[in-house]
Amino acid sequence: MSLPTAALLTQFQDPSLGPYVKNFNLIYLDIALSRETDVSPYGPQLLRGVSSIPQSGMRGYFPIMMRALQRWKFDYETPGLAERIGLEKNDAKCLAGMFEKLLYYDGTIASSPLPPAYISKDGFPNLTALNAAKMAAAKLTRGALGEDGALALFIGAKDGNAEVADFCNDAIKRLGINLEDASLVRGLYELYFEGPRLNIQISILETLGRSVLAANTMPEMLRLIEKGFDSMSLS
Repeated sequence: MSLPTAALLTQFQDPSLGPYVKNFNLIYLDIALSRETDVSPYGPQLLRGVSSIPQSGMRGYFPIMMRALQRWKFDYETPGLAERIGLEKNDAKCLAGMFEKLLYYDGTIASSPLPPAYISKDGFPNLTALNAAKMAAAKLTRGALGEDGALALFIGAKDGNAEVADFCNDAIKRLGINLEDASLVRGLYELYFEGPRLNIQISILETLGRSVLAANTMPEMLRLIEKGFDSMSLS
């Protein structure tokens, strides 16, 4: 029995429906997408409006979206992907933020910083599933998220999976990163103070050290110096 994938997507994105109906809808949407031999007709619809989905709904929706994204053979190399799929700026920013959290999740209960509820063992039960989702996120970030995706690629470049890290490093080389971008600098500071893995901490310090804007961003720079002194006194 075939299920109406497009209609299920439209229904889930209907803001007038309550959480119970949406959760029930997600069960059938997941089945419908898994039965599609080609998910490309539904790829853009999966992403559009994602910024309007509440956190309670994202817990079930995000893993489904990522499984479909892995199977969507979109062209991330040709410029203009965001325009081709009709991705709005607010949705791009939302996706970038979620991909940042996905890319620094290591798949363990000890992962730090703690991931949000929509990134868990239930949604990504093993490293194979997690790494496939990370690669899909990295490809969409390179192709469609522009400067909004700079921090996600930065985090991905330090991933423990070589394929993910190599792809993100290559994307950074091709696209470049604007070290004087206020959003990126703010994101690097916020990530550092959340206590990520040591290799990410070191890379953040190296990157901030090359930015004039970062050196003049207060009180974050003073807090960074203070933290450095505290670490030295403890050692």
